[in-house]
Amino acid sequence: MTDYVIPCETIDRLSKIADGEENSWFGTLRIDNGCIIATGGGLMVVEWIGAPDGVIHLRLDPALLAQCATEAPFASKLTISVIDGLNIAGAKTTMGYVYPGDPIMWTGDMVNEFDRWRSVVARALVPAEAPNGGMCWSAHWIAALAASAPSGQVVFEEIIDVNRPTIMRDVTDPNWFGVFMPYMKSGDYPAATLPSWFRA
Repeated sequence: MTDYVIPCETIDRLSKIADGEENSWFGTLRIDNGCIIATGGGLMVVEWIGAPDGVIHLRLDPALLAQCATEAPFASKLTISVIDGLNIAGAKTTMGYVYPGDPIMWTGDMVNEFDRWRSVVARALVPAEAPNGGMCWSAHWIAALAASAPSGQVVFEEIIDVNRPTIMRDVTDPNWFGVFMPYMKSGDYPAATLPSWFRA
């Protein structure tokens, strides 16, 4: 049996990024060899939690999320116990809540789009050489990204090229980073400048 122990606070924070149907891969939190990953809307957050080796997808069941939100202020943890090789799992919180079913969406041998997360992030390994274009964001997604960071404060890369993924980091926690495509809408947006009507 393998136990994946995840802070309820982390589940509560990162679950707000996931932007998929409840029974889709993007509607899960992926626990992947020590990391937990959430993705949605052209962005992704990755946090090192030190989980054991292996890959599982935690279903974002509303009842489970509500329980994690309730227990988060008390430093509670969710322990997911996986019976290796049988595709059976159970989940229990520190405060005694037992999830009434299997909390995992099993992949089997199926390859899904979430499996590509490392290759997406790897495109940002080499920093941009020159700025290109203007970022275009929705207020919802920029707020969700910042709120998913442990401190709620983030810093962007120094140079942003809208044709490649951009990295953001939490200002105090080295175990978290976000990655996003700077175009959150279709279209070609020039970089912002002061309007012509402004007078100093």
